[in-house]
Amino acid sequence: MSWWQYLLLVNLYLLLSYGFYHFLLRRETFFHLNRLYLVSTAIFSFFIPVIHSDWVKNLFITQRVQHTLYTYAKPILVYRFKNIEEHHLTIGQILVIIYAIGAAILIARFIWQLISLKKIIDEPEESAGAFSFFRSIKLGGNLDNLEVITAHEEAHANQWHTLDVLLIETVAIINWFNPVVYLYRLEIKHIHEYIADRHALENGIDKAEYAMLLLSQTLKTPHQLVNPFFNHSLLKQRIIMLQKNRSRYTALLKYGLSAPLFVLMMSIAS
Repeated sequence: MSWWQYLLLVNLYLLLSYGFYHFLLRRETFFHLNRLYLVSTAIFSFFIPVIHSDWVKNLFITQRVQHTLYTYAKPILVYRFKNIEEHHLTIGQILVIIYAIGAAILIARFIWQLISLKKIIDEPEESAGAFSFFRSIKLGGNLDNLEVITAHEEAHANQWHTLDVLLIETVAIINWFNPVVYLYRLEIKHIHEYIADRHALENGIDKAEYAMLLLSQTLKTPHQLVNPFFNHSLLKQRIIMLQKNRSRYTALLKYGLSAPLFVLMMSIAS
């Protein structure tokens, strides 16, 4: 398997996994399960292309996929661009260069973000907003309902939400050309906020009062890599989820449907 075939399968699985999440799981209130689904599928996407077990190859669906590919795709793939041989660079080499440049730019941007984040963390308490990074929690001065905001950020810190953020950032760097990875990044941030909001409500604050607390703040998100309390881009969805009733346990059956999706991708890879 060549590198581009491997990368193609990785991104195909990410696409199918996100589509499954978007249409079946996104509106459910099983936030911890949704977090587990997003993180696990992002990780498994890099392992599925190299799984070639005998039992997978003997599956009926695997044989059907193989038959379809060899019947319809192989005649198309045998054609070559003969005139490219006259040049020093092939199309494949040009694509590799473009991919490497894009990845290099994002790696440099990621390093710059970490450096700038360290400066923000080292700032005095009064100049920082309310956010967390790993186990570090920063609370700015003159914040209302400090106890509630602290509970919110403690949920981020105690459940290691920063680890998810850095993982998805790494996945986005490797697959920077795939728009789905940026949707992954947005959804995992949504899930983090839903989990932390629910934890904050356990301190006894009313849902309406908590929603007004979110609306009354004008602080901006201090950094992309942190888990902030005040995030205007996610505000609407957070308030919607606050008012939404918890999903019924029968909705858990939807998560079981991800198993056939997993088998389908292993069949395509085989």
